[in-house]
Amino acid sequence: TLEGCSFGAVHMSLGAITLQDEHMKKTFTSLFETAHAKGSFTSFDPNIRDTMIEGSPAEYAKSVEDFIKLVDLAKSSDADIEYMYGKDTTLDEVAKRWLDIGARVVVVTRGPEGASAWYKSGDSVETFTVAPPCEPPCTMDAEGKAVPVGDTVGAGDTCMGGLLFGCLGGLN
Repeated sequence: TLEGCSFGAVHMSLGAITLQDEHMKKTFTSLFETAHAKGSFTSFDPNIRDTMIEGSPAEYAKSVEDFIKLVDLAKSSDADIEYMYGKDTTLDEVAKRWLDIGARVVVVTRGPEGASAWYKSGDSVETFTVAPPCEPPCTMDAEGKAVPVGDTVGAGDTCMGGLLFGCLGGLN
């Protein structure tokens, strides 16, 4: 229980942790409910590892959606969304669903096509897409020159780090 505990966090984030385990799911839900109630900025990336999920993708999508109501920023990859909702569901449909559930911003990374974001503006949903900084399949080195991609491990985490930096006032 968190009663009587000080909670001074500005930001609470969860990613790459399965909601499959009921104890972890309950604990993280409690932490995020407290963070949300105290006005902390919250973010979540389901970062699916299908080998850790025992039920069906649809059952896991339900767990993710239950958690989405507690976050300001929901970030996922197109591959994770396809795993949970199937090939026939569009990114736009899922993003709008997550916004209706409670997320304030939904960002979906799309590999070499960049990333797309959705947010509500009044009664409508706005979206925009940002392309990678160079022609695929490339990335940039420390000097800003295009170089071939060696490994995509951590690309989504790097994107989330940049999003959080911006959302929390980085470089004002």
